[in-house]
Amino acid sequence: MIPEIIAITIVIILSLAGLIVSFFGISGTWIILTGAAAYNLITWTWKISLTWMLILIALAITAEMLEFGLSAIFARKYGASKTGMMAAMIGGIIGAVVGIPGLLFGSIIGMLIGAFLGALIAELIIQKDFNKAIKAGTGAFIGGIGGKLGKFLIAVAMIVILFVIIL
Repeated sequence: MIPEIIAITIVIILSLAGLIVSFFGISGTWIILTGAAAYNLITWTWKISLTWMLILIALAITAEMLEFGLSAIFARKYGASKTGMMAAMIGGIIGAVVGIPGLLFGSIIGMLIGAFLGALIAELIIQKDFNKAIKAGTGAFIGGIGGKLGKFLIAVAMIVILFVIIL
């Protein structure tokens, strides 16, 4: 009984921490997954089965790909070339890393600005058309916002799955 109470407490703490940090652009889904693994180890059960653990891992990977991938997809939708798409994704990753030392929203702002600038600069170099470059950068920015929202929603889904299983 006591190990289960400790395990549930750890799952709650890690789930809340994961949810909060996923909102700020850090890999919160992996923190939530760590809570699931900790539950199994502390209770020494497989109440969260291997199948569910694999589903949670797939969700965490999907969240990470979604976060940066939507910038590239939206940049393309808004007229970016393949190079502009890649530049949006790379810019988003670099911006998120550079923005981490900033206040609470540093990595989010860094990712969004990085994606925008990556697409903008690539398209200025390739197409030499400022309006098309701005449009591609805007698409990357909008996709970045969608990616952040998607990652946050996946984190919420992971928490719901965990609590349905363990409670």
